[in-house]
Amino acid sequence: MHSVKGSYKNGIVTMERDFPEREGQNVLITFLDNGSLAEVFQDDLPTIKEFVARLTVLGAEPEAYTPPAGSLAKLLANAPYETPIDSAAWDRQWALIETEMKERDLADDRAEGRD
Repeated sequence: MHSVKGSYKNGIVTMERDFPEREGQNVLITFLDNGSLAEVFQDDLPTIKEFVARLTVLGAEPEAYTPPAGSLAKLLANAPYETPIDSAAWDRQWALIETEMKERDLADDRAEGRD
């Protein structure tokens, strides 16, 4: 979940920054009656739970938020991992794959008269 400040005018929402990596994702827009995030969040940045609680007080629906089921940091810290990758072996394997791809593309081009 990302929160970003913005404004709404003439039916258009303008955000303070762009999120090209989020293109096409759904958004939930909450209008703040007082119009100022600074007044809603006077202290340091809230936790996600605090943020949702404050938005709920302002009229947002709590069902729109799914809380985390556990700690991502703990999950990643205890995640099983494979042996480290040998970068030289990886580079050799990738070079073989690229060679095969180039040969295939060249054969396709020749077969379709694009050589």
